[in-house]
Amino acid sequence: MLRRGSAAAVLLCALLVAAAVSTDARRIGTTPRRRLAAAAPAPSGGCTAPGGGDPKWIDPDTAGDLCSIQLCTSDYETCTGAAPPTTTMQLVFSDEFEQEGRSFGVEANDSRWTADNLWYEGTQDFENYRSEQINTTGGAAVITLEKKQSWAYVQRYNGEVWNVTKDYTSGFMSSWNKFCFTGGYIEAGLWFPGDDYISGFWPAFWLMGNLARPGYMMSTSGMWPYSYDACGGDKSGTEKEGANKPQKITACADPPGFNRTLYGLRPGQGRGAPEIDMVEMKVPPSIDETTGQPIPYGLERGGLPGQHPAAFNSMTLQSGPLLPNGTTWMSVNNTDEHGPLGPGMYLPQGPMQPGGALEGMYTHSTYWTGEFAYGMVPQLREAQAQLGFDEGNFQEMLMNIRPGNLVQDLLSVMATLTEKFYQEYHKFGVDWKSNEYVRWYIDGQLVYEVNKEAMRGQSNGTYETFERLIPVEPMMVILNFAISV
Repeated sequence: MLRRGSAAAVLLCALLVAAAVSTDARRIGTTPRRRLAAAAPAPSGGCTAPGGGDPKWIDPDTAGDLCSIQLCTSDYETCTGAAPPTTTMQLVFSDEFEQEGRSFGVEANDSRWTADNLWYEGTQDFENYRSEQINTTGGAAVITLEKKQSWAYVQRYNGEVWNVTKDYTSGFMSSWNKFCFTGGYIEAGLWFPGDDYISGFWPAFWLMGNLARPGYMMSTSGMWPYSYDACGGDKSGTEKEGANKPQKITACADPPGFNRTLYGLRPGQGRGAPEIDMVEMKVPPSIDETTGQPIPYGLERGGLPGQHPAAFNSMTLQSGPLLPNGTTWMSVNNTDEHGPLGPGMYLPQGPMQPGGALEGMYTHSTYWTGEFAYGMVPQLREAQAQLGFDEGNFQEMLMNIRPGNLVQDLLSVMATLTEKFYQEYHKFGVDWKSNEYVRWYIDGQLVYEVNKEAMRGQSNGTYETFERLIPVEPMMVILNFAISV
């Protein structure tokens, strides 16, 4: 854990995937067991790989009570109703990280993970990633961020390879080209670094389509974050400087002289590398932007005057191509206190009830005024005239109505975090059903859903983009620890 004034901070993790995923959060009095796991609909039998799968993916240290989990996989109304039906999900992957001293660099030849030596140009990171910053200690995968100079390579969008020097060094590991899955429940137990006051840490737990390699920019160009299987409509916004490239593998017919089947690809099928973020943790600035002075430590958390804004976790589905300018998946007529969610989006918890597992947590659509938000102003002004909300509400809506930027649209919410998330392990998971829904869970409670209705096609009258898919791509698993501003 980071203490103020120390030179390093650590993120502790463990993970499970099931054609459902499940994690054990028991930690009373001893080192907690934590795992990365995924699970799938379960056959009869014990803790074996379902469907004749390879048993090597299930860690023998995984407890027997985690061989399967019960989860509702029906529609939202059914799953949030009384006595919802459940599906048995069978464990297909787990990593307890119990073996002491594991390393994950290329030279370690780990069967599941690779820790990269990399500078992540896509987010212009302040740190380099080095493989030696990740190991297993005390039954956890430990990612250490330090203030020490290091170098790392980056493959740029044009194919150039640069050697980059940074003053901070941390870790990034993924299961790229080793383990991926298409649908199921995945969960990790995480102990966040630092506390809910000091800003600057940006740990993440996420999935990305395996057709691209994160951080290798030529591989992601025209691939990330596409989840699109229509011919045409993939060039919205691409004329702008800094925008994403059109989809590289489209649903259109191959041009003369090219045959995608030679590369194992199906003709007429659009492919890409979408992204699902289970965790992007951030703490708001601990410096008062108006005075430049530190915000007093120990203030009550909240959004009112005299309070310190709460730390939060962002949960996001990132997708391409971009919606046409002047369109959105959000709703200009929804003035709910949790944000202008549109059809197919749900925040079932709202303010968490006193005494519950997530007491003190509050969920809201993510504040991100993207480049195309201002194209929504005419519709917002019309809604303002009809509904009578004031200018403050108008500006609030503008900050939420079209999140994203020139390279991705996103559906995203934030959940506030209390200090306990920095003092012990908590579970973060996603239930993902291809072409149907993505559901985010924190400590076993459903906190957000996006279903296929949300990703409907849109037209601004002159340009049309067709529906985006709830990801159908095989997805890798990624854990990293960056620096934010």
